[in-house]
This record gives sequence, C-alpha cells and structure tokens, in this order.
Amino acid sequence: MIEKASQSIRQNGILVYCTCTISPQENEELIKTFLAAHDDFVLESFKDSIAFLSLDEQDQIAADSGILTLYPGKYDTDGMFYAKLRRL
Repeated sequence: MIEKASQSIRQNGILVYCTCTISPQENEELIKTFLAAHDDFVLESFKDSIAFLSLDEQDQIAADSGILTLYPGKYDTDGMFYAKLRRL
C-alpha cells in the first residue's frame, strides 16, 4: 500500500503512514525497508503537530524523529503507529 501511495507524492510532498497495530513488521521494519528502497524520501518530525498530546519524553523524541508507536492504554488510546515522510 505504501508503495502505491508513494507514487502519488510530488516533490516536497508529505506521506503519512499510519496503522492501528503495534507490530514492528508492519510498522518500523516496513518503513526501514521502504526508505532503503526510496532514497528520495526521508522521515520528518511531527512533534509540533501533536503538541496537544501530553507525550512523555521518549515519545516526544520518537515523534521528533518522524516515527511514533502509541501502545494500548498508555495515553488512554488503542495501539497506533505513525510515520511522516517527505519526498525530496
């Protein structure tokens, strides 16, 4: 799905990949594999965009790196994963 979606992203455009799972294979590993095959995409911080959430320091650092996993119950949410990528 991310391969197909990435084809529609223009230069300097943003692709947000999110899932409702905490599976590393479907999330971090998929993003790592995607970035290895697409050197025209980079992770981009989204920490400021979610400043309304009271994230702990570790999750703020993760969001600042462009990737964040929210574990079930930690913030009274379900498990979720987010990655923000920009096409160079």
